[in-house]
Amino acid sequence: AARMATPQVVAPAPANNADDPGGNDPSNVTLFVGGLDPTITEPGLHYIFSQFGVVTYVRVPQGKACGFVQFETHEAAQLALDRMQGTQLGSTRVRVSWGKPGSGKAAARAAAAGIGYYTGGSGAAAGGQGA
Repeated sequence: AARMATPQVVAPAPANNADDPGGNDPSNVTLFVGGLDPTITEPGLHYIFSQFGVVTYVRVPQGKACGFVQFETHEAAQLALDRMQGTQLGSTRVRVSWGKPGSGKAAARAAAAGIGYYTGGSGAAAGGQGA
């Protein structure tokens, strides 16, 4: 007979993020995007997520299959999370969840210091939101 692991060990994170504390914090405006196709760039991620609201920064750490997107408002972040969860970007389906509450402040400070955050202030991805 095969031994079964306890559900606490094998259970995935809740798909609807209802139990995710970041979603209950109205000051949290940061999303984590996991399972990111390596061809997706910071400007590309900014362009994709800007359809849900004003994006204040995007970060795709080099060599990682993930990214972070910060919005101006919690409501825009919630809309993006709801609409982008499981969406195919490039060759992969992304997993979207709340970033750590307050993580956007550290990222904003890094962006102000010019440390590797794409803010969309210049470049092709800064405009072009459709209807």
